[in-house]
Amino acid sequence: MYATDSALTPDQIQSTWRLWVDDTHGFASFLTVKASCAECRQLTISGSDHFQEARMTTYSLTNQINDDRPVYSSDTTTDFFYFYGAYDQWMVGPTVGSTSRGLTAGDSHLYPEQITSVWNVYDGYQWVPYPRVKARCTDIDDCASSPCQNDGVCTDLHNSYTCTCSSIWEGDNCELDKNECATVTCNVGYVCVNHPGHYVCVPRGLNLGRGGSNLPACSTRSCADGWTCEARERGYACLPNQ
Repeated sequence: MYATDSALTPDQIQSTWRLWVDDTHGFASFLTVKASCAECRQLTISGSDHFQEARMTTYSLTNQINDDRPVYSSDTTTDFFYFYGAYDQWMVGPTVGSTSRGLTAGDSHLYPEQITSVWNVYDGYQWVPYPRVKARCTDIDDCASSPCQNDGVCTDLHNSYTCTCSSIWEGDNCELDKNECATVTCNVGYVCVNHPGHYVCVPRGLNLGRGGSNLPACSTRSCADGWTCEARERGYACLPNQ
């Protein structure tokens, strides 16, 4: 598979992905294929009880990039967590791209949670190695904001979530109404009209603007399995069983 795109990172790719299809022995375009980024969205720095204590806190991912690395901002101070390419170091300081800092680690990993070298902490006079200082990815509850709509069930994953939708909704957040009319049939003489969360069967003449129909509406076979028939003034509705 491939995508022809000059984006700096895979998650920014806008062009269509092309996948090899064995049946046709060639590449085909797939609009639904996307590359997503799973980098850490919040970091926790901890390990120093005596120096730079205020910087032992959480840092959230920003939209900034410095020296090809992500920039994080402190959740409790005005500091930033960033990579400084000239020194080949990750730093914590008040200004992105500046050498003014209180924490530093000589490590060129792409992401700060991958840092393996020893952190150095400035004690006011000199740099002191602190092996106990670590930058770890914070596990955020991505379901806390209730992203799943229409009674979808949210499952928290690492830096993401997934929604399990009921049979009548679809989409990443269960925000899209399924078109039941694509798979169900109405009584003879009726046509299906899709509505959010249910479907309605109206007399064919009424649907074409020529009046109603005297055909019987609700019967045991009027709706698909799992749906309940409800008679309406003209036609009937099929509602999902609770």
